[in-house]
Amino acid sequence: MNLEIVKKALLEIDDSIDLLSTWFQVNKNLKLKIDNGEESDWDSPEDIEIESFLFVATFYDGEYSFAIDKIDINNNQINIWGLEGDSKLFSSFQETIEEENNLELLKLIALRYEKLEQLSYAKPQE
Repeated sequence: MNLEIVKKALLEIDDSIDLLSTWFQVNKNLKLKIDNGEESDWDSPEDIEIESFLFVATFYDGEYSFAIDKIDINNNQINIWGLEGDSKLFSSFQETIEEENNLELLKLIALRYEKLEQLSYAKPQE
């Protein structure tokens, strides 16, 4: 997967597209999407920070869920935690999702999600 193309595509996603519904086809056997984010307390929309990003993935025929923390993204040392899913290919999935390009993809998606959340709260409510 070309991360530069993904980075450009993510920047084009605005609040008219639901990032929570957008699947990323990493390769023939792996798709993933962000599922949610756990926010910290905030006083203004600019202060919104997502503390943990929750993801779901399909790997071959199995479904998996996991999380990454914003502090790990900031430290450029992303760790997958809370990994749950199909036990048949669990180790293979874990190895695949922890590949450097896949961790970078998770980081890009997470940061775009956080920015879109900030923008959605900054909009005047109708």
